Amino acid sequence: MKKSLIIFMFFCICCTLAIASGKAEAAPSQEEKLVLRYADNQPADYPTTLAAKRLAELVEQRTNGRIRIEVFCD
Repeated sequence: MKKSLIIFMFFCICCTLAIASGKAEAAPSQEEKLVLRYADNQPADYPTTLAAKRLAELVEQRTNGRIRIEVFCD
């Protein structure tokens, strides 16, 4: 009984520490711009590279330029 109580207490302490250690991050403001990089080891006309370029266009368009993806290819 004593051993299971100690295990339960240890579990509660670990859960409390895990929850308490998470930081609340502020959402990026409208003025901040985020630039992501996408790298592919395929040529520029390869389907995955073309899809990445299209994704970059759509993301920039739908976020009004707030998020931009730079596509790098071989």
